[in-house]
Amino acid sequence: METYEDLSARVLVDFEDVKEGLEEILDEIRSLRTDSFIRKILSRDDIERIKDWENTLKKRAEDEFSVVIMGDFKRGKSTLINAILGKAVAPTNVSPETMTINRISYGEESKREAVLKNGKRIRLNAEELNRDTLVEIMERLPAPIDYVEIQEDLPILKEITIVDTPGLGDILHSFEVQVQEYLNRADAVIYVASVLSPLSESEQAYLCANILPQKFTGLMVVANMADCLDTVEDIERVKAEVLKRVLAFSDNASIYALSALDEYCRKCALKRPNSELAQYLENAFLEFESAMQNEIVLQKDFIKTQRVLVLARAMSSDIRKRLEVIASMLKLNQSQLEEVSRSCEEEHVNLHHTLKREEEALTSATDQLYFEAKDWMTEFLERLKQEIQKVQTSGQTVTIQKHFQFYLMDTVQEAILKCLEAHQKVLAEKLQSLAREFSGQTLFEGTPLKTSEMAVNIADISWTGVDTAAFLLTNGTYLLGLTESPLSINVVAQTIAGFVRESQVKKKQADLLKPVLENYDTLKDKIFAQLRTAYDSLRTQAIEKLKASYEAQIKASMEAVRQAMEVSRQEELKAEDVEAQLKTACQILDQVDEIIARYQ
Repeated sequence: METYEDLSARVLVDFEDVKEGLEEILDEIRSLRTDSFIRKILSRDDIERIKDWENTLKKRAEDEFSVVIMGDFKRGKSTLINAILGKAVAPTNVSPETMTINRISYGEESKREAVLKNGKRIRLNAEELNRDTLVEIMERLPAPIDYVEIQEDLPILKEITIVDTPGLGDILHSFEVQVQEYLNRADAVIYVASVLSPLSESEQAYLCANILPQKFTGLMVVANMADCLDTVEDIERVKAEVLKRVLAFSDNASIYALSALDEYCRKCALKRPNSELAQYLENAFLEFESAMQNEIVLQKDFIKTQRVLVLARAMSSDIRKRLEVIASMLKLNQSQLEEVSRSCEEEHVNLHHTLKREEEALTSATDQLYFEAKDWMTEFLERLKQEIQKVQTSGQTVTIQKHFQFYLMDTVQEAILKCLEAHQKVLAEKLQSLAREFSGQTLFEGTPLKTSEMAVNIADISWTGVDTAAFLLTNGTYLLGLTESPLSINVVAQTIAGFVRESQVKKKQADLLKPVLENYDTLKDKIFAQLRTAYDSLRTQAIEKLKASYEAQIKASMEAVRQAMEVSRQEELKAEDVEAQLKTACQILDQVDEIIARYQ
């Protein structure tokens, strides 16, 4: 029998109804912001911040449902879009210097317009978006191209807008800010990799640092160019490898190994690139299209609703915390406020000494975590050695020669990841605890606020959930060597590869694993050295994060003190009236939260 929970997952969402609720929310926030009494209590910066929230929410609700296609340069993103649309819409014959962000939406007539950074629009035709012609056009334009607007009369574009982004490689750093802005406004993301380089280290780092913190309902990863492989087995093996790498940092992803080129050729009745795999590739793309239809297109109202409501809840929480900070400050008299102000200024001057003290504590903490990780790795490496010895006796020379070094590298990397994954959570919790102690024991020591929620509110303003996600994800991939850094696991990889090469040059000896086992202690030393370097860097990153949090707390506290002093100097503002008005403001936010809960 179907349960209530099963049925609740099938409830339909009408985004137009949600937009009405959003208008109620904006009306409530607007009434709070424009209230003459509240405007005397909050600072100008606070009022502007609330206005920014309103504008962001309103724009987010009015934006068309957008799916952003992302991935490194030359991964076939534009070809994938053309395969989805069944028509050559997104330009594919491009070079880095002619790359543009292409916004593809519905229009009754086919249209191409270059939207310039100065706001002007230049009408183009499809042929002018190819490499050679576009170079000449770009040289004559009065301003750089912001993005290219493409419209086509295609059924799927009535449902969604597709954003074709430039590659994310080093040669295209100039697009990073623009791409991030589109990502922030996106409702869904399809990340395109290549089976020829299945989700490289830099791609994993980008997914962790930029896409996962956005909390999309689901992540679709496409391993493109499957037509370049020889067999179905090869494609399935690469697909499994991509899945394994994605699962290391996300359990909410779907992986598809396909050929966008094959599907585009099939739909346009052109010669297909790999006739032997034609049926498999057709089915693989059909599976992807079906998932896209079911998980994105048919769910777009639900997805859009959740994205908007998350933003609305963040707005409500942010405004509430700032009101509570002001309310707490107003409980202090003038001399106490001056004392807090002096404390903040002194702490700002002495921040270096405070951080020095915290650095010692964090160094001790990370040392303990490192030694625990070393114990884990020692046990792991002993088991791994026993496994290698078992394989050595099996005599599967060809298989070992082909796969061993990659297996060993992946296994070691995964083990290091597990250590860091566990310990980053411990360290992130310690950082957040230190941030709260800093407010309670340093900034507000000696005031009636010491035991109140004041310190917590200040700390929470300076340390958000996004900060925690960034610390756990970005630093984690950096420390693992998933980005270019001196900590790269490549040091260990080169050592392993060296052992394998040694086994191959010694008169093609049959026992390929012998040099590895003979030098196993050397390998362990390399791994422990990398582990030590990783934890040292983890400590450094933690100290930098803590410094940023402390600086943010000092700034937020000083702003709140100044505002409280300003309010207390206004003779017409009686304390009981201020308290009553702040209570009313919190009640307005309660109503906002009730409206949000109505649609969640």
